[in-house]
Amino acid sequence: MTLDIRGGVKNTKLSSNPYVVFEELISNAIDSFLFRKDQDSSVSSMVVAVEVDFFHDDLYEERESMSISCRDNGYGFGDDQVKAFVTKDTSYKDDLQISGIAKCKGAGRIQFFHHFAALSIDSTYKDESGILRREMHYSEPQKQIDIEDFKLSALSGNAIGTTIKLESFKDSLRKHIPHDEPLSRLFSVSALKKRMLVTFLQRLVGLEERLGNFEINFLTRHWKSGEQNEQLKRSDLPPVTEERIVDIEERDPILGTSLGTREQFKLSHYKLDASQYDLPKNAIAFCAKSSPVKDITSHYLRTKMEQNNPVRGYHHIVLIESAFLDQHVNEQRDNFDSIPDEIPSEDFFTDARISYAMIYEAIDPTIQEMVSPGSWNKEQVLDEIKTQFGINVQMLSDTSTRIKYGERPNEVAERVLKKYQERAIEDTDQMNKLKKEIIDAEPDSDEFREKINELSWKYTASLKNIDMVGLSQLVVRRSAIVEILALACCRNLAMQATVEGTRRKDEKIIHSIFFPMRQSSAECVDHDIWLLSEEYHYYDYIASDMPLANIPWNDGQMFFESDIDQKLQEVLALRADNNDGKRPDIALFTKEGAATIIEFKAPGIKLDEHIGDLSEYAHLLAAKSGGKLKRFYCYLIGDTVNSLRLNGWNKFAVGKGWFQSGDITDPETGRRLGEMYSEIMYFSEIVERAKKRIGVYQKKLNMSFLR
Repeated sequence: MTLDIRGGVKNTKLSSNPYVVFEELISNAIDSFLFRKDQDSSVSSMVVAVEVDFFHDDLYEERESMSISCRDNGYGFGDDQVKAFVTKDTSYKDDLQISGIAKCKGAGRIQFFHHFAALSIDSTYKDESGILRREMHYSEPQKQIDIEDFKLSALSGNAIGTTIKLESFKDSLRKHIPHDEPLSRLFSVSALKKRMLVTFLQRLVGLEERLGNFEINFLTRHWKSGEQNEQLKRSDLPPVTEERIVDIEERDPILGTSLGTREQFKLSHYKLDASQYDLPKNAIAFCAKSSPVKDITSHYLRTKMEQNNPVRGYHHIVLIESAFLDQHVNEQRDNFDSIPDEIPSEDFFTDARISYAMIYEAIDPTIQEMVSPGSWNKEQVLDEIKTQFGINVQMLSDTSTRIKYGERPNEVAERVLKKYQERAIEDTDQMNKLKKEIIDAEPDSDEFREKINELSWKYTASLKNIDMVGLSQLVVRRSAIVEILALACCRNLAMQATVEGTRRKDEKIIHSIFFPMRQSSAECVDHDIWLLSEEYHYYDYIASDMPLANIPWNDGQMFFESDIDQKLQEVLALRADNNDGKRPDIALFTKEGAATIIEFKAPGIKLDEHIGDLSEYAHLLAAKSGGKLKRFYCYLIGDTVNSLRLNGWNKFAVGKGWFQSGDITDPETGRRLGEMYSEIMYFSEIVERAKKRIGVYQKKLNMSFLR
């Protein structure tokens, strides 16, 4: 029987866990002691001694190397143990009916050869003939280890156990050292004790009675700083604070329906007083065979500060175990195979029945109770993704998106929108393929009609994804604009704070919320003229505080020109020229001959003193449009009105404000130029109207976040 070292290293991946060698040595020592205890009940307590020698391996003493030895008082290397050692995929431990022994494939020892170029074993064991000693020495470039490499000799005395020594640390491993940390710091006695406490906590607690008053001693020797030692013993083990069982229902990977079977997950919570346990971090992990495999602390404690510091005075260790995890742990024991993040819908090539998403959904509430940083609230996150991103509960359900414990609103929104985006891309791709098939099909064939129907249904189905995202973003954007407008009208924006010696810009600020100043619809498409009316979005041209002479029309012509009846020109031209500097805040035009004039007045300015502005603007536009404009809709907007001066104006039956309608006539000739409808409105009324319109969308999306 032969252990192929080169083949084992080639076919077994390097573990991402920098402590894997120490964990494998101690795990094997525990197994060996349990086997000895099963054979000889008189043995009392497990004793393990881990020694690490640090030394320089260059002339300038700048680069460290190390060797490791581990001595235990376990059973030793008998015949069966030697055979198991030289068998790569051994089932030796699986056949042992001894509780607590870590079942494995025997791949752990391959990590020894990933890290070190030399290994020696010095072991004593007892059989019917007495105490025997077995020794084996391996070093590269040796390719394999055979049973014959284990040399057997008789030994006097009664000391039983094994010493494994690893030497010649490989340079190729240095690039895998986290943050290029010195070996003597990464593997100091303090770091080793704390790491091994967390790693073996669950196993040591479970085996507490059988291991007796165990000791795991750590000793380091450094060529400069000398010796240091620490001890992990039975009295260091904290009691388990709480244990919970969580059931996870298995689901059909194709249909998504329940299979009626469940997997049990056990959560063990250790709450350690930070004043007694100086641990470097909190730990929440998925385990296999009672040992942590996949660290998921960051899933619950989102910041480095929360992860590396006590939570309300305690370090927390939460270990999650299940037969399901034991079955799916990978060969390197640093992750799990075949557990998808989510089970893909309608994937005929997957046999996954449980996903990480399903596991998290089941365990999150329990872990939230055990380890809560206090700064995270799921309902608050849900509310913020509604207000900030327009994502509601239905969208979360539609995309099978679960809010993960500790997750920020932007992270949830990113996942939801990414899924919708992926759907849209997939739908578009399928529709393009269908279009190509339709082009290639014969119009008089049955296939042609079927493809047309399939395309129409596919497009209809895709509208849901597009509409849901688009409508949500629209509602959030508009809600934000309404809130800003309400603040601006009350002079409550930060930029509206009074600064002595400066002129207030309230009217300019409010104007810019509706439409950026000194721009037109040819330059700006991102505006909010909808605040007055949705239909204004569809006007042919919008000018915001722009010179009237600059407004273009068809075929490069200007909208306002002097091509008008000669008599009208003689009467109005002078008046129009005298008012050339006059122009409305915002003017909107249609090719059908309609114009909308919007005039803002700053808070506190009396609107009744500016009623004549509307009529003046209407006459001005009529005079310079060459007869193109016949209908005028005028708005005078502010917050102060003396209603006693509004002769001829009618109050709205519902809401606040006044309106008036009539003809526009030339005051000198009496000639009818067009018709004019005017409104005097309060800013507060515009805000309320806008909120009501948004409310229709919010009801459709089941949202509510406008105050």
